[in-house]
Amino acid sequence: MVRSTLTAILALFALAMQAQRSPLATPETFLSLGGTQELKVTVPANERWKVLNRTPISTSDTRPPFFTFGEVTSGKGNGAVKVTVPPNTEAEGRVGQISIEVTWPADANGNFVTGTTSVPIKQLAFAASPMSLNFQAGGGTQTVTLTADSDWQVTDATNYLTVTPRSGSAGVNLSITCPPFPSGLPVRFRAASVTLSNGPVRRTIAISQSR
Repeated sequence: MVRSTLTAILALFALAMQAQRSPLATPETFLSLGGTQELKVTVPANERWKVLNRTPISTSDTRPPFFTFGEVTSGKGNGAVKVTVPPNTEAEGRVGQISIEVTWPADANGNFVTGTTSVPIKQLAFAASPMSLNFQAGGGTQTVTLTADSDWQVTDATNYLTVTPRSGSAGVNLSITCPPFPSGLPVRFRAASVTLSNGPVRRTIAISQSR
């Protein structure tokens, strides 16, 4: 009975201690171009920590994690984990998480308590919406909303289209102007495109016009 009572007290103590733990690391946000950042782990000098795993935040996401770790994934006291993220080729931002376990002394008798913290890893996206435009015979100007967090530029556009602006370093409303359909063309439909580049990531907007 005494042993059971003592075990229960230690378990409650461990839960109370775990609830008082401050976050071990702050969330990291990566640009759409990716890169490597250090995830700072802050714990007292006598506490040990280690990276357990990397998983998507959503349990319905079956894709493998989009980031990797450096060589150091554990330590004692303050430390850092290098996190590397490749360019985001998807049209939406990506979110995952890293689970970090920390172990600290519970008492002077060599007992320890273990707690776990999940740290979000986020990556922004380079995206354009809508991805297709249709112009009437009289032409005109339409707007595309560009989401960006770093340098981008128009790398290709059909010669009769006017695109403004043609470069930038953040999101913007892109104006695409199409002239009237030439009366001398022997067809009733023509197709064009505008390609936007953010590093290795490309977004191509399909343009159509009919008369």
